[in-house]
Amino acid sequence: MKLLLFLFASTTMFAHDYYFAFAEMAFNNSSSKFETTISISTHDLEHALENINKPVGHLEKVHVDSEEFKVLEAYLLSHFKVTFKTPVSFNLLGFESKLDGVTYFYLESDAVELQDTIKVKFDALMEMHKEQQNKMTFYHNDKSYSKPFLYTNRIQIINLNK
Repeated sequence: MKLLLFLFASTTMFAHDYYFAFAEMAFNNSSSKFETTISISTHDLEHALENINKPVGHLEKVHVDSEEFKVLEAYLLSHFKVTFKTPVSFNLLGFESKLDGVTYFYLESDAVELQDTIKVKFDALMEMHKEQQNKMTFYHNDKSYSKPFLYTNRIQIINLNK
């Protein structure tokens, strides 16, 4: 009986009916760069990479100088994009996986001139789950701008003048 209870608990621990990813982005006026943190379910991301035939194994074992790190960076940068008239270039600086099942990815952009209108695409994991809901909050000059991203609405516009 204890074995059955353990098996039920262990299979339901990773099953959930909700899918979320969050991004927080700020513009550093001193460096003229965007600084971004993306938090995403470790298990869901590992599973998404397996589904596109780019498995990286367990994220906590991935090192910054590895091929798996490059796969992670490519995936994240294809699903998180900031654009003015042209796309803003980002680099994955590093990440950390926490015991609560969430991995935090740290990105930084190249230096750019901040524009009044920012176009953001944030559709991580939406290729796997139509229920996926992502949210991004942009912080600038003591203001915050939050935007939701859904399967049917993967791109949002942030107007800094409003």
